[in-house]
Amino acid sequence: MAQRSLERLADDHYVLQVRGSSVSSTVPYGALCVLLNEVDAAHVQHPLLVLRGLTQLLHTRAQGRPVVLFVDNAHDLDELSNMLIAQLSASGHVRLLAACSELPGSEGDIMGSWKDDLLHRVDLVPLDFNEANAALSYAFEGTFTNSAARALWNASGGNVLFLLTLAKEQIKQGILVRRAGNWVMGARPIAFTGAVKDILKARMNRLPAGQRDVFELLSLAGSVPLRSLMKVSRSEDVDVLQESSVINVSRDFPPMIRLLTQ
Repeated sequence: MAQRSLERLADDHYVLQVRGSSVSSTVPYGALCVLLNEVDAAHVQHPLLVLRGLTQLLHTRAQGRPVVLFVDNAHDLDELSNMLIAQLSASGHVRLLAACSELPGSEGDIMGSWKDDLLHRVDLVPLDFNEANAALSYAFEGTFTNSAARALWNASGGNVLFLLTLAKEQIKQGILVRRAGNWVMGARPIAFTGAVKDILKARMNRLPAGQRDVFELLSLAGSVPLRSLMKVSRSEDVDVLQESSVINVSRDFPPMIRLLTQ
């Protein structure tokens, strides 16, 4: 959705994209280092000078056009990048579009901008089966059999980024194959390898200890009665994971809880 929106703005706006990551989050201005390479070295000694130098750079590049800054993985920004991007937005130098997968756990100045009503929040709910099937068919230019689409949808929990990454990895591994123009699952089960494994590992590493314990327990057990889980976990950890669409509580009796990405 973000990319589609940016494509529509590209003709009469200067669109700039930066990305947070678990690696760059450990480096001051890590998400902005490519831009700062073009800023006078004397400007990177103090945050105010960095802001001034980066503002001049953006205006020079934009040549009079409005600047749109898209920040992907905003939850993985280092503190200084987070602060600088929020200041660029608050001062009107850029129009900010920030994508974040885990808003409840996000902190910093961008999160503060939303709390101060300077940013508008749009929540994306997980795709239902029909939406997931349509997204797969569009992304991979072919019809998915019902069983293949449902297997990918169940495994991804309806998370569109994870769904498409998962499908791409299955094609790479030869688990998902094209036959007569249709994508079908082979005999092997879905493999959580490669990029999929990296996504899961990075997401788990970002979780606080209590939430990570719940994640690991459900990864091993598959599903657990909600009442049993609450005996060994804090309700706050379970609530945050549910709000983040990491876990799901079934409507069965007794209620069962499972990972949406299992």
